[in-house]
Amino acid sequence: MSATSPVTTRRKPDARALAILLVGLAIGAAVTASFLGLSGPRAVGPGSPLVGRQAPELQLRTLDGRFVTLSGLRGRPVWMVFWATSCQMCRAQIGQAAGVSREAERRGVEIVLVDLGESPREVRAYLSAGRPRALVTLDPLGAASARYGLYMLPTHVFVDSHGTVQRVVVGALARPDLERALREVSR
Repeated sequence: MSATSPVTTRRKPDARALAILLVGLAIGAAVTASFLGLSGPRAVGPGSPLVGRQAPELQLRTLDGRFVTLSGLRGRPVWMVFWATSCQMCRAQIGQAAGVSREAERRGVEIVLVDLGESPREVRAYLSAGRPRALVTLDPLGAASARYGLYMLPTHVFVDSHGTVQRVVVGALARPDLERALREVSR
């Protein structure tokens, strides 16, 4: 006698059910983000463990291959923008940086754009259309972002000339808010 095994057929997932599940998850994520205040700009400010403390040291490679350290910029206020070319909100902020870069320069504020996880080629291609007056740096493995405890892009970190974090803002900054932050950090 030969033993026969029952034949099981695998059922394909229903596309409609899968679509409903994905829409439900997206709505749930949006509601949760809204409830937690993660949608839109959010000034972390005094609630951030970084504010009032020395900014964590960073060593980042620039697009032209040089290394820059945060401590090497001490003596000048610094506005860091953690971003990625794939992030739509980040793209708008890079445009804002270009728009206020002369004002930042006039106030002595160094702008450091920290691209998260992308190749120099991708960043150069994106910035070829218009580049703010800024140090463009790369964080290919996310080490710098991890040191700053980032959970969302873009994130803005304003550091005074003594190396102390003055403000952390998660999300997009409107131009008036950005100009105010530049004034405050350059005092």
